[in-house]
Amino acid sequence: MSFLVKLCIHKLIIDGRTLSTIVKVCRSLERFYFDLQEGDSHEMVDLLIKGTTSLKTCEGKGHVVLVEDLIDSAEWTCVGLEKLDNEVFGVPRPMRDQEKLLDKLWSLDPVWFKVTTDGATTIGKLQDIDPEQARQRLRQLGHKLTSNEAEALEQRRASHTILRKVYQRLGYRKRKQLRQLGFISEPDRPIGGCDRFDGLEFDLMCSLGGQDALEHLMEIYFSQPKARYRQIGL
Repeated sequence: MSFLVKLCIHKLIIDGRTLSTIVKVCRSLERFYFDLQEGDSHEMVDLLIKGTTSLKTCEGKGHVVLVEDLIDSAEWTCVGLEKLDNEVFGVPRPMRDQEKLLDKLWSLDPVWFKVTTDGATTIGKLQDIDPEQARQRLRQLGHKLTSNEAEALEQRRASHTILRKVYQRLGYRKRKQLRQLGFISEPDRPIGGCDRFDGLEFDLMCSLGGQDALEHLMEIYFSQPKARYRQIGL
């Protein structure tokens, strides 16, 4: 099947072994639609790092990738990828009570100002800057952080670090043509042992920062009611 360029597998969930076989046999695939069995993160990453250079669209449900698999993976061979449905889980996230603390901190400085992250500049607020810069800004405002607030900011910093790495991976210079990115999932469904709310957050500053930006991205779509994004991302 070396000449097959389009493969759509509907009403059937394939497993990781089947996916790996397809990747090996169908070396001319350009458009691939499939629903993947849960728990096959490694096989999904293998598609991206071992698949054909001609692959342009990868669509379907269950395309789960754990964040450590994505960040630590070898360079992708799918350099022509334009459309990708994916679910990235395992992102460190502030707990709900920590997010409430952060919301209170953000309200201390409601002023809009220029925010620059890795060379990308936009208009934002306190919650849109690097957590360490936010810490300095709060100090300037005369606010002394409590231990719980400091811990929440540190968790936010860890989350930001991972988010940037993920988006840099997606927007590597050889894949600048990625135009459509889908956040596909069913709500409240545990994946690979990770909390459902450890999914990838859409963060505009993290996704557009630096030379590895997703600069050609034209469409982002969400199919989950509880998809996470920040106001600046809209």
